[in-house]
Amino acid sequence: MAVTELDGGPFELGEGPHYDGAADTAWWLDIAGSALVEHRFSLARSLVHPLPRQASLVARIDGGSQLLAMDDSLYRRDRASGRLDRLVALEEDRPENRSNDGRVHPSGHLWIGTMGRKAEPEAGAIYWSDGIAVRCLFPGITIPNGICFSDDGRTAFFADSARDIVWRVATDPASGLPAGEPVPFLTAANLPTGGHFDGSVIDADGVMWNAAWGAGVVNGFAPDGTVVRSIAVPARQVTCPCFVGPGLDRMLVTSAFAGGARGVARYLSAPRGVRDADLAREVGVPPWKLRTIRDQSRGWSDGGIAHAIMAVASADADIKGAASDAAYTLERLVLTITALREPR
Repeated sequence: MAVTELDGGPFELGEGPHYDGAADTAWWLDIAGSALVEHRFSLARSLVHPLPRQASLVARIDGGSQLLAMDDSLYRRDRASGRLDRLVALEEDRPENRSNDGRVHPSGHLWIGTMGRKAEPEAGAIYWSDGIAVRCLFPGITIPNGICFSDDGRTAFFADSARDIVWRVATDPASGLPAGEPVPFLTAANLPTGGHFDGSVIDADGVMWNAAWGAGVVNGFAPDGTVVRSIAVPARQVTCPCFVGPGLDRMLVTSAFAGGARGVARYLSAPRGVRDADLAREVGVPPWKLRTIRDQSRGWSDGGIAHAIMAVASADADIKGAASDAAYTLERLVLTITALREPR
């Protein structure tokens, strides 16, 4: 299986991929970088559109406009001018929160999750919206992810990455609203190579493809929860898959890097011999994420990770500044990072 790295990156926190079939164009967000990325397959190149706020979801409204879920509200974006018109607020009383994973239900209604900016426990929720009103569906979520729907709109799935649980719930196909109570579908024991449940999409056969954050794979789960296939991705922190191309027979997977590098740097400089809860507080991550950071820190020295962070920042600046050869910039970054990390 061939894997191609698209240009435009690297991304601190790539998320929310969406395919516009009418334009044969993929879109995704860099949440931490406050950027919207447009990849035109006909040109084989990506365009980076800076945003005034963090955003986590993009979806097609019509040929001239898009829906953006940003950290404070839902917006309509004019594709030609980039103008943003606010549609409805998400959590006006929670400025410490931001949007995260989401997806449009086959009925045309949106499910969108929110979370604390530092992944504070149970600070977020999953909401339903028609673009006019917002309704809270499931409160008390720490890191909402994995939102996806069956083709007939009768079943929804969502996850909390902090708890490593994926739930399944019946939905009204006409409105996208829940028609029952959610029940657990997958747990951490179902992850064949470890990691954490992140973004998901369902294919025409009903297989759920889920990005395993921290494991560098996308796992396919049959409707009964069995693993049908695991696809390795050359990025450890994969975030969300989506299908692209005229036949929807290719998969685009977003990922993250710099945030992980900074987490490793904080972990390496933290005091040793303390409890996991105290160590997580020092590193600035929820306790469940320590396992991933421990694994990522192997082979890194304090100096090496510091130089890696600077290399990512430099490459990011080069590409966003329209470097003449973005592919060369990315190749140079990969070689630099590889050289900085000690053999394991």
